[in-house]
Amino acid sequence: MKHTADPVQGSSEHGMTAKQHPKTIRCPACGQATSLKENPFRPFCSRGCKGIDLIRWTSESYKIESETDHGEEDEQTET
Repeated sequence: MKHTADPVQGSSEHGMTAKQHPKTIRCPACGQATSLKENPFRPFCSRGCKGIDLIRWTSESYKIESETDHGEEDEQTET
């Protein structure tokens, strides 16, 4: 009998389930693999990467554009 991967439980090929392997994601600041479980800085890998992200937001390196942002810029450049 051939075992297939169960998308909910993980691979049953080696008798391991998703519960036995902590879910890992990539840190949005540095790209390092980090665990979601038992990580006080999630989704970041460390306090340093969490701080870097905060600095990027406060220095306006990240911007969320909206339709009103474009309209306000057009009004300011016309006067």
